[in-house]
Amino acid sequence: MTAPITAKTCTTCKQVKPIDDFPPDLRQKSDGKQAKCRACINAWMREHYRKDPVWSMLRRAKARSAKEGFDFNITAADIAPLPEKCPVLGVPLRISEVPQDPCAYSLDRVDNTKGYVRGNVVVMSYRANRLKNDGTAEDHEAIAKWMRQQMAATANDNTAANNQMEAA
Repeated sequence: MTAPITAKTCTTCKQVKPIDDFPPDLRQKSDGKQAKCRACINAWMREHYRKDPVWSMLRRAKARSAKEGFDFNITAADIAPLPEKCPVLGVPLRISEVPQDPCAYSLDRVDNTKGYVRGNVVVMSYRANRLKNDGTAEDHEAIAKWMRQQMAATANDNTAANNQMEAA
């Protein structure tokens, strides 16, 4: 019986790394792991995102659809050309160099009960997409109403405190 494989050489960086540094690949009969290490795969993905963010958003949306069981039928034509500004917050959009950049391009499903299908996707900022997340329009209206009330109450408290200080 052969001993289990504990290390492997990455085909990109040529470094010998622990076998756990290589993602699974069921097509690989020898060890069940990809030929490239996670660090090299992530570097490749970042470079391709910078070169072609539309392709990158489509690839990630397709993977999420497969994982979550959503319908998927969009193409690059459904999301290109990319907007210059976020349609929700009005901030300039950009290709991000860091994860979770608030102004990075993000592909949103307008109706979260539907998949990534034509007519149900919009490119917006990562921040707008996170804020929208899984809330309904009614949820967001309730939050906005509550925030306005809290701001008004705080303003009234500050005005009363200032009046008391001036009277003293």
